[in-house]
Amino acid sequence: MLLHDREAILARVDLELLADELLGARRGGGRLWSCPNPDHAQTGRTPPLSVFRSRHGTQRWRCHGCGDAGTAIDLVIAAGRAGGVGEALAWLAAWSHRSPGPLPPCRTRMATPFA
Repeated sequence: MLLHDREAILARVDLELLADELLGARRGGGRLWSCPNPDHAQTGRTPPLSVFRSRHGTQRWRCHGCGDAGTAIDLVIAAGRAGGVGEALAWLAAWSHRSPGPLPPCRTRMATPFA
């Protein structure tokens, strides 16, 4: 089974560029996007989603209209590109290969038989 290093992948991803790709171009002249939640009715006057760094330095996003929030993993899932965390990590690992710089490490883990 292939395990992706979650922290390395998240450190590698530029969340603003990811939001541009998944949600469309920034709106409002700054770091604002439309919410990926299809159940969130949006007027278009004020894009509710913003990207920021947490106290711990992790890139995060939040929709200030519906409250959805999270990391790049959650954004990939919310945008419908993955059905779960493992699939989102694989998607992000592949997506992050497009930009220059070191690639996030991946580890392989051998399945252990049940005793």
